[in-house]
Amino acid sequence: MTQTDAQTLQESSRFLWGASVWQVRFNIRHCLQTGYSYASLEELWIDFHEPLAVPEKNTKYRTLGSVRVNAWTAGARLEKNGKMIVASGDAATKVVEELPKMIGFRLLRIEIQSPGGDTCFVFENEFVLTCFPATQAAPSWAVCTTD
Repeated sequence: MTQTDAQTLQESSRFLWGASVWQVRFNIRHCLQTGYSYASLEELWIDFHEPLAVPEKNTKYRTLGSVRVNAWTAGARLEKNGKMIVASGDAATKVVEELPKMIGFRLLRIEIQSPGGDTCFVFENEFVLTCFPATQAAPSWAVCTTD
């Protein structure tokens, strides 16, 4: 990944900067074998919205889009104040307990490092979600619009 690639990705995600997390969705992969089993985070969706300038009768927010993290092909971890809270390889119970703590926080910026593509999603209150691409075979994260 070149510096230009990183800048292009940052610019294409800028429409989410300042928006709040309103929902966190995730898939847990369960692998069962004779005498051994584990569950780990496979996929994470962070959905964003912003308040309407003039709230409508039943609607106060406008959905902007989502960030989808493929935790199966990229490592991911959530930190608060520089301390790791949860990572993609943690137990499913810990993932279920910790990831919803992001709800309500605004996304301040996205920082993408070249050449490796490590990406930090920086939220208010010192929360940072970092993704570490493990392969080029599949994207480690994507920004999705509601359109």
